[in-house]
Amino acid sequence: MATNKKPSKKYKPKPVLVLPKVFRQTIDADNLLKMIPHQELARLRDGTADEGTWHTLVCRLDWGSFMSTDHFDNIDANDLIQEALVSMRSIKARFYRLNKWGVSALEFTSIVDALNLIDDMQNQTTRRE
Repeated sequence: MATNKKPSKKYKPKPVLVLPKVFRQTIDADNLLKMIPHQELARLRDGTADEGTWHTLVCRLDWGSFMSTDHFDNIDANDLIQEALVSMRSIKARFYRLNKWGVSALEFTSIVDALNLIDDMQNQTTRRE
């Protein structure tokens, strides 16, 4: 048996670094979260939108729906956001029929109202939320 062998060290797993609950993005990133969906909606209105535009808007509306039910428990706000999501589904269906991205005036109004509501909810959330 070899005598020059070192004894093995006891296994110590590396500690997992977790972010504190008070971690939040910067003010600039917070503003971008609000501005980008509005810019994408303007592209949808101009007819220069693509599928990424649709996904950006739906993602923001989904997050707003989550916030309205989980953090605010506001059924009226959730109804407004769900109406905007229905508008987004009709926009996608219209794209499949016509192969062109666009939005009607009623759809635009419901989406703008929902995005403004989501922006207001985001302003009201605390650092922990």
